[in-house]
Amino acid sequence: MKHILLILALVIVIAPTNASVDKLPISIWTPPRPLNEEAVRTVAEGNFNLYFDYFDTTPEMQKDILNWAEKYGIGVKIYDNRLIDADWTKPDFKERMDGVLKDYKGYPALWGYHVTDEPAPWSFYNITRKNEYIRQRDPGKVVFTNLFPYGITMTSAPFFDKGTHQRYVEEFMCLCRPDMLSYDIYVLAKDMKNDNLNGFFNNIEIIRDKALKYNVPINACILSVEHGGYRDPTPEDLRWQIYNTLVYGGKGFIYFTYAHPDYDPMFVYGDALLDKEGKTTHRYYAAQKLNGEVAEMGDLLMSLTSVGVFHTGKPVATMTKPVPAENFIQLEGGDFVLGQFLSESGDMYAMVANRLMRESQTAVLTFAQGVKVSEVKPHCGHGVQTAPNKWQKTLEPGDGVLIKIETGDLKYAKWNYNFKHMPNVAIYAPDGESVKAAEVVRAKLEGKIVVNIIGGDAPDPALLARRLDSEAYIIFGDKDYYLLTGRHEGKRLAGLIDPEAVEDYDAFAGFIGNVYCPAVIVSHRNSEMIAEGLSEFFN
Repeated sequence: MKHILLILALVIVIAPTNASVDKLPISIWTPPRPLNEEAVRTVAEGNFNLYFDYFDTTPEMQKDILNWAEKYGIGVKIYDNRLIDADWTKPDFKERMDGVLKDYKGYPALWGYHVTDEPAPWSFYNITRKNEYIRQRDPGKVVFTNLFPYGITMTSAPFFDKGTHQRYVEEFMCLCRPDMLSYDIYVLAKDMKNDNLNGFFNNIEIIRDKALKYNVPINACILSVEHGGYRDPTPEDLRWQIYNTLVYGGKGFIYFTYAHPDYDPMFVYGDALLDKEGKTTHRYYAAQKLNGEVAEMGDLLMSLTSVGVFHTGKPVATMTKPVPAENFIQLEGGDFVLGQFLSESGDMYAMVANRLMRESQTAVLTFAQGVKVSEVKPHCGHGVQTAPNKWQKTLEPGDGVLIKIETGDLKYAKWNYNFKHMPNVAIYAPDGESVKAAEVVRAKLEGKIVVNIIGGDAPDPALLARRLDSEAYIIFGDKDYYLLTGRHEGKRLAGLIDPEAVEDYDAFAGFIGNVYCPAVIVSHRNSEMIAEGLSEFFN
């Protein structure tokens, strides 16, 4: 019977799949007031295609927004306090979630659900429960969470190892499986000498790496209002934030803020895209133009995969990389970011972004062999240019250009720098017999899955498993099996937990609630079956 239960514990059950974000979303933070049809129309006319209203709204107000948004051809991301405050450990969890779904499911303009903003790591399991509840009952709708930026250290978080941002993002992605990887980071200091370029580029280096690993699009919040130590953003500042995100493969944006946030007592705010009276400012029209450019490229940008990002000029961040000597493109002329992409059909695209916010620069691209270059950016008017081995473009402050590169076989240089991710699991083996069993698992999975064996002398094996970036955690114990559910690439490792077989079930349930990745507690006698189960799980 125990062997049958173990087999059940290692069965793969298909879970609800993530929603597909097909259209590049351009959204707002801080909604206009008063809320009426004209307010929604003005958002749509600003070339925003996603409405978000989180301030003091009721379900009736959200329904009005859904109807107006449908009229003007834009989507809506729902904010509802019942969803925000839902806790899967509380008896009213189902009632709250069902109430939200009953109110909004089926509206044509419904794009998705806002789950939370800037979550602490200890809330990740609750986010996972909400995400899966929505996916099971309203499939195809986006579940959305926005993360803290690089540089925020949460020293009180028990599962946030030394405040490292890589760990924060990895644990969120591993457990919560969002439909987009969204974040905010604001770099525009009142004194430009203090612009946080190190934070901006280190943050997006991490975000890009995790987005590629988990195959989700990147969404960035950009600063569009003066407050605190941040300056009044110019049109060049807006453009810089957009293009220096797109060059990393960014596929969505939120403007912080759209309206004047007079509800927030923490800061003194300047005018945003709307002023205190709700009237459009010069920044609205700058955003309208910029959004139109991005939207015109949107379908193509959504179809491209980032395969390399490099910097030229003076280093501004510790995690960025220069253009490799063997790269197909060499870039000269100043301080630029070079992004390289492949389309679904294998076509080569490149984007060059001006890293300077106040100076124009001419980018000079040298190719390893003769090419044809087509500018994709709207309204460029240059058409196809034959470039035996060189092409150049002058970029205004903060601006960027997307080009298609046509060539024969790539014989002389490198283009794609992405690597196939190999899953990583940890096995805690507390004694000699379990170590031998773990080595059997490692041998059977060699070349498919990285298996790290943690010995019995480890003071905190779960912490070590997190430091090893483990995506599954196997504990060889003296019981036959216990299993924690989790997800990997749209699949679920599902099984049974027998409360009667656990001496301290309450403590064990607490462990379940806080674990950041799929984990199983199992007898080392079943090592071969575990190897087979892991092979299927990560297939």
